[in-house]
Amino acid sequence: MAIQANIPANLTNAERALIFQELDGELNSKILYALLQGMYAGIIAVTLWNAFTSKFKPVGQAMVIVITLLYMVSTTNFALNWLYTSSIFVSHGQSIWTKHMFYIAPRAVETLGSGATTTVCTILADFTIIWRCWKVCGKRWLIILPPVLFLVTAIVSNTIIEYKLWTAPYWQLSNSRILWVVLYSSSILATTVWCTLLIIYRIVTVTWAGNNAGSLRTYRHVIELLIESAALHSIFSILSVVLNVCGNNAYWYTNMLTAVARGVAPTLLVGRIAAGHARPDDSWEGSMISHSLHFRTRSGGQNSHQDSMDDTGVETGICENTHMTQLEDDHCNKKNVDNPREDIRQVEDRLNDDSNVTIV
Repeated sequence: MAIQANIPANLTNAERALIFQELDGELNSKILYALLQGMYAGIIAVTLWNAFTSKFKPVGQAMVIVITLLYMVSTTNFALNWLYTSSIFVSHGQSIWTKHMFYIAPRAVETLGSGATTTVCTILADFTIIWRCWKVCGKRWLIILPPVLFLVTAIVSNTIIEYKLWTAPYWQLSNSRILWVVLYSSSILATTVWCTLLIIYRIVTVTWAGNNAGSLRTYRHVIELLIESAALHSIFSILSVVLNVCGNNAYWYTNMLTAVARGVAPTLLVGRIAAGHARPDDSWEGSMISHSLHFRTRSGGQNSHQDSMDDTGVETGICENTHMTQLEDDHCNKKNVDNPREDIRQVEDRLNDDSNVTIV
């Protein structure tokens, strides 16, 4: 009876059921968010440990800073969301109606703060993959123009969503909210898919174009890491779009999964590379050395024969025929071998077995 005391008598049963569904979704989704954020904390801890304790320092400082900032902003977003949920069910938990009224009331700190942190997370995650795509594809601005437009669309969409939630209490129940949420999620999905496909396309085409650049199997682990990282984020974005369009209440939970996956995906990519789950080779870059995915070998504990191979300049990763011919000539002059092509194949085999990789 206490719960029903302050509920207006003119509310229909359908409206009351909707209120219960909204509050249940708000509470349960934030509990899921808390569990996922705890998993995220474990992932970032292991990743940073691998990055700082690795003997060969395979992860660049720039990527370490990015994933650290991404985690800090994501944690701030979680704290603001949890503060808002706590205010609903603790500070205003006298009745179901008081919870509902606070839930739909515009709150500047929680709403705008959560929106700002969400936007920053989106910029950090998407800008990282756009920057990597730009470097890998030869710094061609036209190639990254579509993903940049997608990112701008996502930022504008999220800004409109948060502004409407702050100024219009019942706007979150309208169909226009679904339109902007779908546009936001679709833009993020398009950015991830576009950049990932371009990076993989660059690897495949340059590998096939260079006769001496090595086989595609050399880059199999790199491609796998890129696909898995993109798939982790894309799957939840697709689910979020579908469930929002269908009006299914499960979108509460997919939104939380998408928010955490936005930071976990690049963190896992860095963590797996820091653990050595990739093969080093620069040859897919053509005539340039990429600074976004820069694979190189490092000498250490090698015999004099391997050190001599490193001195030939193999780790520069230049795959043009003229450069490869010069590489073979230099190696022949230093080692006086009868079969330079066979020796070059031995160099490539040694590179394929090396598990060190650097992301700058």
